[in-house]
Amino acid sequence: MLQKSIIFLIFTIISQIYAAGQELTIVAVHETADPMTVDMQRRDLNNEICALVQVQLPVSGVVFEGSTIGEPLFKTNEYWVYYTPGTKLLQIKCPGHYPLRIDVRDYGISSLKSKQIYAIRLKTAQSSQGIQQSDPGANYLVLDITPKSGLLVRIDGQAQTVKDGNVRAYLKYGAHTYHVEADGYAPAQGQVTISPGERTTRQISLESLMASLAITAQTPQCTVFINDEAKGTTPWNGKLAPGLYRIEIKKDGHRTYTENIELAQRDSKTINVPTLTPVTGILNVDFYPVDADVIIDGQKIGLTPGVFNNILTGRHTLNIVKEGYQTYTENITIIEGMEVRTSGSLQKTPQPVPPAHGSNDDKIFTSVEQMPQFPGGEAELYKFISTHLKYPESAAENGIQGRVIVRFVVTKTGQIGNVKIVRGKDPDLDKEAVRVVKSLPKFIPGKMNGQAVNVWYILPIIYNLIIEPNH
Repeated sequence: MLQKSIIFLIFTIISQIYAAGQELTIVAVHETADPMTVDMQRRDLNNEICALVQVQLPVSGVVFEGSTIGEPLFKTNEYWVYYTPGTKLLQIKCPGHYPLRIDVRDYGISSLKSKQIYAIRLKTAQSSQGIQQSDPGANYLVLDITPKSGLLVRIDGQAQTVKDGNVRAYLKYGAHTYHVEADGYAPAQGQVTISPGERTTRQISLESLMASLAITAQTPQCTVFINDEAKGTTPWNGKLAPGLYRIEIKKDGHRTYTENIELAQRDSKTINVPTLTPVTGILNVDFYPVDADVIIDGQKIGLTPGVFNNILTGRHTLNIVKEGYQTYTENITIIEGMEVRTSGSLQKTPQPVPPAHGSNDDKIFTSVEQMPQFPGGEAELYKFISTHLKYPESAAENGIQGRVIVRFVVTKTGQIGNVKIVRGKDPDLDKEAVRVVKSLPKFIPGKMNGQAVNVWYILPIIYNLIIEPNH
């Protein structure tokens, strides 16, 4: 009789244990894209940053076993559990439920990684059976902040993750404080109350403390440097954080203007830069023939021979040009206070010999494998024309402008021949176009089957009148 009573008691105890034990249900296991901030990190015994597993389970007293590091943090309905990197198996013991073992490999995760955040969502037996749960005692706070970057946000003193100016936090019912900072802005802080029902949302616009700086210069197109960083060209304006700045205004061939300026919060200042002082040298051009044009960077400055003062320092392109002679081109560097001398003689332009007809060797092609090319390319060709072309006074006085199409032969030796007007505009304009084309220096000849040949070349020359406004 006693033996039967003992067996019945054991059976009763086991029945009660199994009646109390319920199954935990795994809803989701996944790796998040959330970054782990410094405040969230914890290191293992090897001084390696742990993996963080955020287990959503609104039950207190849950025990986590395995390669955990330190005590889990319970945040209302979520546990933050730190694991040694490389962990694959997680064991969870929830009061009133059977122990749960999770193998992360079953969810496409080879093992937990250092500095990575993982999310696990579990259901208790009551929620699985559809029994209404009690109020969780917490709700969401959403902060929508402007500006959207460079933010430091703390809620109840704890650093928060910020994405595109948004912060979301799951908080217990009651009062909570927030503090928002960003460089160049006044900090904002306040208090919110979390309650049941809809989430709590706050729009926060930080007040800018940035200063405004505008820079104008009497010398056009200067480069603006602020603390040795190029910012653009004058006129310039922009926003800067309060502080002390070194302003430099630079332009090739001129002395640099420097000024230190201190900007306070919400300052608005303007720097008016006076005319920069030119830094010059001397150019001595001793070239034959006499009265050839001396051209610096496309601008005529005089005739040969000549000594030219006040040439801005730096690199320049020098051209010596005269009709009937091949153009001389040289890159020169002018140095402050020094005289740079160049000398020589222009070579006469060979008289073009029109190709004779009737011979295969003298055939003129309209299209070849390698077309003739002006030395330096098409840009240099048009630069030569714009430098040497003279607008006929009669055409200018009568307001005549437009396009003249010139056709000519580039011979197998690169010379110019058979210059003709294909489409004219005005006799004076046509005549000037022919003159300039005949003065062209030798081309790189066209080629067919690797051999230099004669090629027809079409060149449009455009005359534009620049009408200056009345003063």
